[in-house]
Amino acid sequence: FASHTPLPTIPNTSAAAPPKFPLLTRDSPLFIDLERQQQSTFNVSVDQPALYRLESTGLLATAGNLRTRVHTSLFRQEQNGVGRNFLIQQYLGSGDYQLTVAALNQSTGRIALQLGETALLDGGQLSFNQPARYNLAADHSLGYRFHIAVKGRYQLQALGAGAVRTMRLEDSGGWPIISPNTPADTMLELNPGDYRIIIQPKEIAPRVVTLLAPPLPEPHYTGHGPHPLPLNKPINHQWLEPEANQPRLPDAWHFTLPAKADVTISLTSEMLGELQRVANGVYTTIILLSSLKAWQGDLEAGDYRLLLNNARINNQVDYSVTVATQQLLVGQTREISGASTIPLSVAGDGVIELSSYGMQDLRARLFDSTHRLIAHNDDRQDDWNFLLRRPLATGFYTLRVEPLGALSHSSRISMALLPKNTQAESSAAEEALITVTLTEPEQKSRQVTLPIAEAQIELAPAAGPLLVIAESRNGQPGVQLLDKKMGSLTRNSSVAYHAMASALLSAQHPSVS
Repeated sequence: FASHTPLPTIPNTSAAAPPKFPLLTRDSPLFIDLERQQQSTFNVSVDQPALYRLESTGLLATAGNLRTRVHTSLFRQEQNGVGRNFLIQQYLGSGDYQLTVAALNQSTGRIALQLGETALLDGGQLSFNQPARYNLAADHSLGYRFHIAVKGRYQLQALGAGAVRTMRLEDSGGWPIISPNTPADTMLELNPGDYRIIIQPKEIAPRVVTLLAPPLPEPHYTGHGPHPLPLNKPINHQWLEPEANQPRLPDAWHFTLPAKADVTISLTSEMLGELQRVANGVYTTIILLSSLKAWQGDLEAGDYRLLLNNARINNQVDYSVTVATQQLLVGQTREISGASTIPLSVAGDGVIELSSYGMQDLRARLFDSTHRLIAHNDDRQDDWNFLLRRPLATGFYTLRVEPLGALSHSSRISMALLPKNTQAESSAAEEALITVTLTEPEQKSRQVTLPIAEAQIELAPAAGPLLVIAESRNGQPGVQLLDKKMGSLTRNSSVAYHAMASALLSAQHPSVS
């Protein structure tokens, strides 16, 4: 029977002979001819670990598959490079690889294959909760280092406008600790040590914002307090009755309002209480509270104390307490999605910073209580998020935020009071005024005087030249001629139009759009 027939002996020379493919290295590109649907295989030699760019060039539609001895398809791309060529941009360790190139569709002809190292830029050290911004050139990668001192879960993000970038995360020895090409928007359990995040290159030149955030412990309280009460967040607690012959003490909660605000106070689980105003160590009851109905009203800036107890003798009752403000106050953040109108409240004179964080390109306009536009901004430097800084007097304001582009992503809006050492610089910038004269063909001149930190001129599309004259408070003039074409401004001098006033005044510059 066939099952008892011995198999023929294979000569060792045949079994040991590997196929011989042309060799592709960094210094020696290859030129090949491909017929329709033809495939060709090449050996790829990598002498040192780095980010590499492996691609075809030519007019053909191509696909490329890179493999190792173990993984038959490590990376595969098709028609994602220049024209219809394939492009593989990945981190490769030193060693030998195999690349199989295929002509797609009806393509036939000559192409070139080349292997090059991708530029890796050093972005420096990441700090906790400090977004790092970089205007990254096309096909370049960016690396940041950071140190973890305490084991825990950390948030790591590398965002582009409307998209999450991909990353490689390494330990101090250069070994990846997660799968390469992971989306850079994740929570990671990290041990103490040194790390490096490498943001993978893209074919376009986008801006990148990278953030490392430490874990935020959830507030957990026991006993009657006093406890700090965060604003705009439900806090869960448990009411405990006293032991025998002990006084029935209320749960005490403290909170501070940095400015006058419209406030809602909510209780659950048959809780009763009173709100006290704290001034010079004196507690004055101003409101009685019940879980039957949330209290709504305005409260002045200052310190407050909530005293809560249960309406019945009832031990170990779980309840929640919430103090929410309608206005955004200093030190607060608010999540938005899409166009939003956010009321603000400010107490005391100081420089207020309003900013956004997220993937959505946003434009912001700030109005005072009389609905007068006092500040606006689109993109901060090397970022698509907005940033507004200006002195604001005590009062109510309105921030209107508009998304730009078709996509819609959630964003975080923050309001902060700048430290005193930065207030003088910001105030000086606000005091610098310029007078702008706009002269258009067959139209009268128009003059606008505005703070240089917020100077932005929007012009309706029209034909002909536009003469822009900027003059500082001390009378130093400057002139720049701009052409208006297709409804937008194009510069015709060596000075970029968005730096017009900075060249004249050597101060914080406005933008012209």
